[in-house]
Amino acid sequence: KELAVNLAFDRQEKRFDGMAETRLGRVAEALRWAADSGWKIKLALHGFEDDPAIPYLRKFDVPFEPVRLNLLDWRQIVDFYANMPLTIGMRGHAQMIPFGVGNAIISLISHDKLGFFLDDIGHPEWGIEMASEDLRDQLVGAIETFWNDPHARAQQTNAAQEKLWNVTHQNLGLIF
Repeated sequence: KELAVNLAFDRQEKRFDGMAETRLGRVAEALRWAADSGWKIKLALHGFEDDPAIPYLRKFDVPFEPVRLNLLDWRQIVDFYANMPLTIGMRGHAQMIPFGVGNAIISLISHDKLGFFLDDIGHPEWGIEMASEDLRDQLVGAIETFWNDPHARAQQTNAAQEKLWNVTHQNLGLIF
């Protein structure tokens, strides 16, 4: 039971709409639940601007291991995500890389781009709006859904990847 989480702090005014304390508190409460349920949490820091995630998690006594992805080369980053069965991400990279290596994602939608990606792969249900009043409960439910049947999520991820692969092949046929 291991998961990665990325909490993005670039463009805070757009991501949190002045409600960072409340919204991130809800995420931290869900992660506290996950830790209490036996999940080992790795905080995926994509840049130094993500460092404010550390005090939010500490405030809620969430045990975590920070991983400074911004100090790793691309192979190490891909390897990190390849070894995370579940990633909760607030950045495009924190959803696209784990998805690309075939692992489950839960997107914390703090701007439209994250939702657009989920729509493109046919799984908008893998996203949770950061503005949601019941963000904590939705995130707990999404983690439980994954854990109750990780094989179903793997099959869904593989099918979504296959769909994108077919679109890529069709596009290449049009280009060449």
